[in-house]
Amino acid sequence: MLGGFPGPGLESVAVGQLSGESLLFTDNARAPELNEFITEMCRSVGFTPRIHPGRVESVRAAAMVVSEGRCVACVPRSCEAPPGGTIWVPLIKPTLGCPWSLPWRADNTSIEVRAMLDCARVLARSLNWICCDSCLQIRGGEAIISCGQVS
Repeated sequence: MLGGFPGPGLESVAVGQLSGESLLFTDNARAPELNEFITEMCRSVGFTPRIHPGRVESVRAAAMVVSEGRCVACVPRSCEAPPGGTIWVPLIKPTLGCPWSLPWRADNTSIEVRAMLDCARVLARSLNWICCDSCLQIRGGEAIISCGQVS
């Protein structure tokens, strides 16, 4: 999500291009895993993110701060685009992926759990998060959806 980021008409942004930008993080109490993912993503291309001093609790709040042009925000592609003042472009180089975990009690093999896993598989395929059903790995009471073949 970009506000005052240079380059109108951008189709994508390489992660390394964010090295000089102030990145808006979410409140750690709400999504510490997202903040850690963003930090590791930046480190993987050789820089430590410069974190914007404020934190937000929602994508809508992030859009408001970003639209002021003081920072950029990295959000999952599954987020709904907020109203004006920001643009959405995919991050590239490296291709990014974040595992999606679905935990349940390991001894629960109910029809409801099987239905949840079926829905997760269909959703992940329809959103191009996985390339095939084998990308859903089930271990005890956890399903990990992860695929290195799609972006």
